[in-house]
Amino acid sequence: MGYVYTLDGTFELGGLEQSILMRGNTVIKVKTHLLVGLILELIAFFSSRFKPSRIIGQELSGIIVELDKDIKGFNHSGRVGRFSLAIGCGNCRFCLIGHLNMYDHMQTVGFDFDGAFADYMLIPSLTFKNRNLNKLSETTSNEEAALAELIACCINA
Repeated sequence: MGYVYTLDGTFELGGLEQSILMRGNTVIKVKTHLLVGLILELIAFFSSRFKPSRIIGQELSGIIVELDKDIKGFNHSGRVGRFSLAIGCGNCRFCLIGHLNMYDHMQTVGFDFDGAFADYMLIPSLTFKNRNLNKLSETTSNEEAALAELIACCINA
C-alpha cells in the first residue's frame, strides 16, 4: 500500500501490493520516508509530470528484500538510503561526471517511478548505475539517512 496521486489531484491510500516482489527486480522494504514541502509545490506547478496512480515519496531509507542478480556491491537484507533525486542514463557526459541534474531526460523517483510512501518500493536498475542508492553504516539511523539529501542541499546551497 502507498499514498497514490490521483486523477483529481488528491492523494489516497492504494497502489502497489507486496506482489511487486518479482524475481529479477530490486525491491526494498521502506523503513523511513519523509514528505517535504517541495513535493507539494512540484505537484502544484508541474502536475503534468505526475502520472495518476503514481506513489509519491523521495526521501527514504529501507532494507533490500529482493536483489536483481546483476546488481553488484549490495546485499540482500542490506540497509540503504537514497541520496539523489535525479536519475540519468548513466552514459552521457553529464551523467559520467556526476551532473545528473543537467541531463535532458532526467527522471525522478515519485514522478517517473513510484516513490517511497509505500510498504515496498521497486528500485530501478539505473538507480544503482548512477549511485543514487547508498549503503548505510550501522551507525546511521533510518531517519538520518532519509534526511541526508535535504541536509546536503542546505549545505551546498
